Amino acid sequence: MRVFTNNNYYFFPILKNASQWGEKFFKKHHFIESDYENNSETPNHYFIIFLRDPIERWYSAVAEYITLLMINDTKSRKRKAIPFREMPLDVLHLDLLFSRIHLDGHTLPQVEILETLIDKDPKKTFYFSLDDTDFNTKFVYFCNNKVSSSIKFLPKPYNTSKSSGLKLDIISRLKKAVDTNSKYKKNLYDFYRKDIDFTNSCNYYTIPVDAL
Repeated sequence: MRVFTNNNYYFFPILKNASQWGEKFFKKHHFIESDYENNSETPNHYFIIFLRDPIERWYSAVAEYITLLMINDTKSRKRKAIPFREMPLDVLHLDLLFSRIHLDGHTLPQVEILETLIDKDPKKTFYFSLDDTDFNTKFVYFCNNKVSSSIKFLPKPYNTSKSSGLKLDIISRLKKAVDTNSKYKKNLYDFYRKDIDFTNSCNYYTIPVDAL
């Protein structure tokens, strides 16, 4: 598995979990890209992992997937892009999408990506929720105490889905489909059940009380 490490801490980038933002940040602080073997013995190593609400992550991943398909189709046909509002996700498209759920690595459940780590010493694994409004504060404190002492501020991970009206429109349509179709909702939540349970019960990093 591809990771970034300073030989003490390992950052595991998970697609659609601010992975590019994390890579840039840790590279800036002298982490190097490496391969993590599933059977690696890491008695003195610690792990840094960003997690995200599984359902919101799926919406974001599918919006990205559909957007790229539209862009590539436009380029291959050498024609002007058709506005998404004129290309609705009809019943056939939705049925196919919600019968499959898993499209690629971006939609693979986080718990499956991390299955080789979850059984390791939990005291050596630092989880951060990207849905936490205090993510920035907690991550800066953690980094100043564990990674570097020179971090004063960092921009919050950039959500690319919120940067595009097209992606927001796709996400809105997907959410409406889930809200109005019990079969779609069941398929989606069943697929991510373990992921939902894991992210809901995860022991996320918190700033020590005596530091507040």
